[in-house]
Amino acid sequence: ARAGELTGTSAVHLDLVDPVDGEMKPQVARGVLEDGAKYSNQPGEGMTGIVWQTGHPLVVEDYDNWPKRMPGMRSGIGLVIGVPLLAGEQVLGVLGLGYAFGAAHMPAVEALELLSQFARLAVIAIQNARLFTAQQQELAERKRTEAALVLQYQAMAALQETLLDLSVHRELDPLLENILARAGELAGTSSGFLDLVDPVSGQLKPRVATGELRESLENMVQTGEGVAGIVWQTGRALVINDYDKWPQRVAGITRGKIKSIIGVPLLAGEQVLGVLGLGHPMRISPENGIERTFGDDTIELLSHFARLAVIAIQNTDLFAALEQQL
Repeated sequence: ARAGELTGTSAVHLDLVDPVDGEMKPQVARGVLEDGAKYSNQPGEGMTGIVWQTGHPLVVEDYDNWPKRMPGMRSGIGLVIGVPLLAGEQVLGVLGLGYAFGAAHMPAVEALELLSQFARLAVIAIQNARLFTAQQQELAERKRTEAALVLQYQAMAALQETLLDLSVHRELDPLLENILARAGELAGTSSGFLDLVDPVSGQLKPRVATGELRESLENMVQTGEGVAGIVWQTGRALVINDYDKWPQRVAGITRGKIKSIIGVPLLAGEQVLGVLGLGHPMRISPENGIERTFGDDTIELLSHFARLAVIAIQNTDLFAALEQQL
């Protein structure tokens, strides 16, 4: 706008090369050049494409009769000037201005010089903006990395504590309760469940449950039913991030309590010994915080605790067998 004001025209356009896909895309187009907003020019196509391809300014005294004009541009355009936005030898975009046919205007040489000065300023602005964006992205990535390292350290500490429990305690339920509590703490929730396959009946039975998933103690699922039943059937982790709308949800779980839920299998070889799961509660109001969901990182975390639960089960079975022999 400032470039047009100083050169006596409201007709300006600015196109920039997209750093992701490499295409020249219109950013601003006004006045008699506003039709330029419809085009993403290719190299060598129209004024923008030619300036982009050559890296040199271009002055067209009579755009209407210029054989390389873009066919969709309106008629009645006279002088048009385009200059490249150059960072070294790289063309970042094209800045241009134009005048209606027959309109008074400053000499083309003077307009070109002014436009070139604004092009240099535009390059500085673009580079500063991209540098700022890159710095923000780097900072965000660094924070994500730091958070992941903290979580990894906390996970290792919790796993070590659980391993210590395995070496001290022989009763299964306290071990499973500790495993569920520590997994939930690291995942940011106090709601969880742990179901085990009964070795006698072969049914999946609730063993431990906390928080908003305590109701699961009253709901014994069949193979393929609900999250626990599907994980039991497939032997694979399952994440449902909108549990109330999930058509296979367990009817016995009250609606409006659980937003997202995850389940992972307790695997001994290819045999599923049970299912370990966590849930994020439904947030009723904005004051209660943002609704949370589960991702791949939670699957990995929960799988570590599932392996410890398998060790606890196997150790308990081993101790029971030894006591019977004695």
